[in-house]
Amino acid sequence: MPPCKYHEICGRDALGGPGEDDLCILHSQSEGKDKTAFWEAFEEHRKQHGDKFSYFVFPEEINFHDFRFTKASFKGATFIEGAVFTEARFSAGVDFTEAEFQKEANFGRAQIGGEAVFDEARFGEEANFWRARFSGGGRFYRAKFFGEAIFWLAEFTRTTQFWETQFIGGAHFVHTKFCRDADFRESKFSNRADFLAAEFGAKAHFEAAEFEGETYFQRTRFTDSTDFTEVRFTGRTLFTNEIDGNWIFADSTVDFRRVILNPLDAVTFKDADLRKSRFLGTDLRKAEITGAKWPEIEWSPEGRCRKIKWLLGWVTGKTGRRIGVYDEIAPLEEDQSRQWAHIELLYRQLKQNYEDRRDYERGGAFHFGEKEMRLSNKQETRRELRWVLGVYRCVSGYGESFRRPLVWAVVLLVLSTIGYLLLGLGPKGGGTALTCGCVWDWLRAAHYSLKVMTLLKPDDLVPIGWAKPINTLQSLLGPVLIGLFALALRQGLRR
Repeated sequence: MPPCKYHEICGRDALGGPGEDDLCILHSQSEGKDKTAFWEAFEEHRKQHGDKFSYFVFPEEINFHDFRFTKASFKGATFIEGAVFTEARFSAGVDFTEAEFQKEANFGRAQIGGEAVFDEARFGEEANFWRARFSGGGRFYRAKFFGEAIFWLAEFTRTTQFWETQFIGGAHFVHTKFCRDADFRESKFSNRADFLAAEFGAKAHFEAAEFEGETYFQRTRFTDSTDFTEVRFTGRTLFTNEIDGNWIFADSTVDFRRVILNPLDAVTFKDADLRKSRFLGTDLRKAEITGAKWPEIEWSPEGRCRKIKWLLGWVTGKTGRRIGVYDEIAPLEEDQSRQWAHIELLYRQLKQNYEDRRDYERGGAFHFGEKEMRLSNKQETRRELRWVLGVYRCVSGYGESFRRPLVWAVVLLVLSTIGYLLLGLGPKGGGTALTCGCVWDWLRAAHYSLKVMTLLKPDDLVPIGWAKPINTLQSLLGPVLIGLFALALRQGLRR
């Protein structure tokens, strides 16, 4: 008989039957091969060659419950019926590259001491890794799960790779623990994906992954940087932490840049810490964002005369705190510049999001940020427009502060009153002009100044000489400040 095609693995001769000229009983793909002969050959092979079962074709359900394997290899193996590896121990790792599980595969409580390799493996039905422990990490590169993939309470103590893996059935990583990096880049979740209470102890990579079904990141803990760049969400996705006092993403820097949401309301953030989350290029107009923490952007003067600087900064709108987005303050790489126009768009989308949900206070904060980005964009915003925006910020905080125009109105009232008394203000029919030494004249001048600001056309007093320009200027600026005050007050009351 000619040697088997995989003679270097099994050391056996081919069967020599029809269609099996180059395969032995262990590698034969014939549905009618002798099962008794197969298991006799299997036991003999294990005694002689150890746990090397590459390209074996198992004709019926196998049960390796509580088996002890050393350096096991099931590379290219085919499991026609169920495969049970519950509580099996692989002391030096295992290789299931290109293995095919046509029925259920059960690795519940399996202990894998070395690296577990499932690259390009195919799971035709349910794949159960409940409480499995991967001490040497796991590799599922381009694996395909046609049925449910269950990783409940599994633990990966080293780097885990699910790169380009396809989860055609549901994927369940409930309470799964990833002690090192977890790589799901370009993976595809065609059905439900559940990461309930999973723990990512190091970096989590989901770049360019696709989530087509319902996806749950409830009470998931991310303790290092998390990357969702260019991820596509087409099913309902929930990022939340239901435990009081805890926040999802609380310990992680998260990258949601260029994420595709289809529909736009596919993603929900509840009780999420977004203080280090980047969203450039992601349309957040319809995403539900409830109870989220946004970064506080602050300007505070330093050095000598700090109180005076603070006061001047408050007047000019350059001090205080406001909520913003991390993209505005995130550290830049070398030779990288801030993308002001894109950050402005992000602020505009968040403003619309919160206003559509009648959260006008946060909508106002993001409106302030939108205008700040336009003011900061010196390349695309014309100088005259930046000047107007600067005045708008100084006078009313872009229409969001009712205190600021009120203060300016009071300043205008006081200065105009002093100007009238110094430059000339007298009775309409003639007579002695008002003076600074009389309290009654101060009250009359202040009353006149208030009427000019409110366009009430006072007829008892008239400006004299150089006081006339003050009258003109006050009659122009007064109504503007009062209007800005009324507008901002309306905004505040609407909140």
